[in-house]
Amino acid sequence: MKPFTHLLILAFSAFSLTCFAQNSPRIDSLSAALSQANGKDRIKTLNDLAAEIDKTGMIPDSLLEYLQEALAVLDKSPDDLLSGRTYYHLGKYYEERFQKDMALENYLKSYSFHEKVGDPKRISSVCARLGMIYRELRNYPLAKKYYLQSMAMSEKLGSQHMLSADLNNLAGVYYGEGDYEKALEHYQSALALYRQTGEKPHLVNMINNVGSAYFELKQFDKALAHYREALAVAVELADSSGMALCLGNIANTFDILGNYHETVKNALRSLEIAQNIGDKDQILSCYSYLFNGYRGLKDYEKASRYGKLALDLKDTLYDLHANENIAMMQTRFDTEKKDKENELLKKNLEIEELSGRRQQAVIYSVSFVALSMLALAFFIYRGLQQKKRANAEILLQKQIIEAKNEAITDSIHYARRIQQSLLPTEKYIQRSLDRLTKR
Repeated sequence: MKPFTHLLILAFSAFSLTCFAQNSPRIDSLSAALSQANGKDRIKTLNDLAAEIDKTGMIPDSLLEYLQEALAVLDKSPDDLLSGRTYYHLGKYYEERFQKDMALENYLKSYSFHEKVGDPKRISSVCARLGMIYRELRNYPLAKKYYLQSMAMSEKLGSQHMLSADLNNLAGVYYGEGDYEKALEHYQSALALYRQTGEKPHLVNMINNVGSAYFELKQFDKALAHYREALAVAVELADSSGMALCLGNIANTFDILGNYHETVKNALRSLEIAQNIGDKDQILSCYSYLFNGYRGLKDYEKASRYGKLALDLKDTLYDLHANENIAMMQTRFDTEKKDKENELLKKNLEIEELSGRRQQAVIYSVSFVALSMLALAFFIYRGLQQKKRANAEILLQKQIIEAKNEAITDSIHYARRIQQSLLPTEKYIQRSLDRLTKR
């Protein structure tokens, strides 16, 4: 079972800009205008040309040079809208070459500029790209964040087509998280909106996605119904890729249900179409379905044959993708090597300039620290002196108080002695009382 999470299928090509002029009068016209344009007019024309080339699904290597030229001009003559558009096309350039880190960096810059401009359509487009990359990186929280922003802009524009794509993409996030109930809900909403547009190019994918959600929820009858509906639309549109995918999903569903005759029948049909169009990934899936189907039918000879074909093709695809990546990296290395040499020369000059600045900065820093230390020492010394004087004053006051206390104590003792000398003694009083009693 394979869902189509996104409505845009990317392809890679390394043709020059002139390759597209033969097939598109619009590209031909913009290419001619580009050679005559200057300044911001040239940047605008370049971005229009990049947008037209993007529609072909093939972005040539030569486009990078033009986009970098545009950024150099914008560095001197800033323009938020043109900067946003240029960074967006740079993001598409790197995304098509599977350089997700560079694609993210440029999309985020594009997003920043388009937010300043406040263009909802362009914000929606760049948010959709950001959501797609984050989903592929399995960073589902950020994928949701940008898909929801894209949806908000689509609703603001009132575009059913854009909103249906956003709902479909958001459903893909829930699908990736394993929340198949929410995935189904959003896939169904996306399909309902897309039907209202009356368009059909993405109808196969959207119906198939609903079937895939039902498959994961183990509602296999509903899954089969949607796969068959998607297959009928694919046949109507002569969409070979869609037919191969739907037949493969039908075969996979029957395999789960244990109906191995239907598994083999649909897998063979899918395999034939996939081989005709050269879809190796689908061919590999069909080999797996046929291995399971024939094994279920206890036809172990055929099961073994398709199992071996699956293993061989899997290794071939791995090597093919690895070779493509190596070739791409070599091309990138050759280009970047020249850039690095120029950057190194520029960096050496910058280092010499920075060295002088740093020496001056060190002198200023040392002087500042020295002055700060002197000031600190002065304040500490003054504080100590003040504390010393305060302690001396406290000691003096203590001594004065002690002297006063001693004088007061002496006076009290002296007065008591005088008092005692003037008053009669107890014996004298007693004798006087005794004499008075005898009388």
